Amino acid sequence: MLDKAVAQRAGLEMPPSREELDAWQARRLKAVVDLARKKSRFYKDIPELPEKNFPEAFKALPFTTPDELKADPGAFLCVPPDDVDRITTLTTSGSTGMPKRIFSSAEDLENTVVHFMWGMNEFVKKGDRVLSLYPGKTEYGLNDLLKKGLERLGVPMMIYGVPDDHNDLFKTIREERITFIAGPAPVVHEAALISRDLKQDDSLAEQITGVLVSAAFVSDSCRSDIRDIWHCDVDEHYAMTETGFEGAVSCPVCGNFHVWECGLYYEIIDPVTGKELPEGQTGELVVTTLDRRAMPLIRYRTGDITKVLPQSACGSILKTIERVHDRQEKKRLRGRP
Repeated sequence: MLDKAVAQRAGLEMPPSREELDAWQARRLKAVVDLARKKSRFYKDIPELPEKNFPEAFKALPFTTPDELKADPGAFLCVPPDDVDRITTLTTSGSTGMPKRIFSSAEDLENTVVHFMWGMNEFVKKGDRVLSLYPGKTEYGLNDLLKKGLERLGVPMMIYGVPDDHNDLFKTIREERITFIAGPAPVVHEAALISRDLKQDDSLAEQITGVLVSAAFVSDSCRSDIRDIWHCDVDEHYAMTETGFEGAVSCPVCGNFHVWECGLYYEIIDPVTGKELPEGQTGELVVTTLDRRAMPLIRYRTGDITKVLPQSACGSILKTIERVHDRQEKKRLRGRP
């Protein structure tokens, strides 16, 4: 289904070929670079890319780092301030200095809603009732955008947030006839474990048919615990706030994550040297946004360790990434103990 969604967003016929999608992405990359050069202070000095030898010229562009984004987020703006509909302040536990600020236009927010609609379409069905354990109820926040995407599928979503009273959470799941739960992996994992401790797991398992979790790293034990306790499917969403929550969703067939290729272009580099690595080798994920208007990012270093795989066992033309590795793998690839 994601193949159809990506093809539709890219204006390609169905079924699209890998070559057609690659050619469309090359055109979008050039358009993004042109936009950023003309409109943003941060990218104003990057070179104009030639029509010929475009891939090589693009991959010679400098990386964008999280520290540069934190230092002067306004320098990345490509629209007038009045056209910014949402500013997200992103802080990381234990970080120092200024937080990142992510600017989104109305078009950017609509793109996120569309991404959520197609992504959730992989996991939910008519008749499902979704409960979100993600924090926040602000307009254009994560929950609001996710709810809007589900509404377009005819699937209602209730926002609960991070629970502080699990008995109340379990009561809500039963009374609201919740069949699907979405939330941060640690929050959902804790809820499953507590339901088992409180002997409420069996009654919840009769209702819950699916769970979608997200986190920088989701452990095997987290997934298996949720699956075993609630006897449900457990899927994952990999994304970043910097990309407007666009990212990749897990595939139950191939076991990897299908990339939202109409919105993102992924590369893999050696985290020490910055050298590009071929598909199939593990390294640091670098992302370029293809549909962000207010704040496009070019060759942004995510710090996440994974690999891009060109072929999928499920038959999709979309590239996939492996599950993001944990911190120990990051240290190992950087030659640190």
